[in-house]
Amino acid sequence: MSKYTLAALLSARLVACRSDRYCTLEPVSSLPDKTAALPSVGNLIGSTAVVSSATVVVSEVVSAVSDKTTAEALVEKCRALYLKMQFPSTEYNAYSKMSGSEKTVTTWTDADRIVVLLKASVMAEIDVEVLASAFNMDKADLLGRIISVDNFDQYDDEGNKIFDGSAILGFVGDSSWFRIKRQDMYLDEFYNANNRTWQYYLNLTKMYNYSLFANGVVLATSAPSVDIVSMKFADETGLSVKAGEKLELHVETTPFPATATITYTSSATGKGTVAAKEGNNKIAVVTGVAAGSTTITATAGNVTATYSVTVEAAE
Repeated sequence: MSKYTLAALLSARLVACRSDRYCTLEPVSSLPDKTAALPSVGNLIGSTAVVSSATVVVSEVVSAVSDKTTAEALVEKCRALYLKMQFPSTEYNAYSKMSGSEKTVTTWTDADRIVVLLKASVMAEIDVEVLASAFNMDKADLLGRIISVDNFDQYDDEGNKIFDGSAILGFVGDSSWFRIKRQDMYLDEFYNANNRTWQYYLNLTKMYNYSLFANGVVLATSAPSVDIVSMKFADETGLSVKAGEKLELHVETTPFPATATITYTSSATGKGTVAAKEGNNKIAVVTGVAAGSTTITATAGNVTATYSVTVEAAE
């Protein structure tokens, strides 16, 4: 996946998490006790890393916030998403892009389930009163729904930055979009006789992901780009097409949501031609011309895949 964390997250918390269930981000406005809204730093880093990894799935390009005009434009975009996500739609979930299926899933989000993550530097440019007016809610309630984060960078275990998330400004989506599951938690202890102290070590392992069945849109200043590492034709071998008819061939890429453009060629255009399907270049449309055979080649950079198609005479 493309990789487009949180040092302080005072306006959201995780639902009490059991090892056999997933957790979601909960806005403070839905909590009876707002003083209980301090999650661990680990949860914060994991949550923003999920947003970074999902940029390629459902994202919209916005202008960088540098003045009042661009700040108002971002507020308008957030408001539009806030309103649209409350209606049944297939546009704001990742199912069709990540499942490998051409089918779609219709989802919607109640207004009180929508959360907004914005970089602190972006929040500094936005008039909170204007933002509250855009969302048609009280300023205090709004601040309980917006999560201010430091950045969307990703780091490895040694602290080295492995992804620059500077292009990401924020996220708008359903709180259940975040899927956080505790895998293991164990507390070890031992007595250190040297200084007469007890030493405690808490080991906590969690899994972070996002739901394909919940609304969520990443707002970034540039469209994500993910190269194809490998690819293959997913269809069973030996497919044929009659002259004058069409056959669709499906390409699987690694990683699946790669965005690199795939081009197609036919080794014998007198037997069959090929072109990418409009709106989905992971599908090759082969048109039979005359009886014979042709080899279809899919190319993305230095990565290729081939498929042999038999063309039968028209009846």
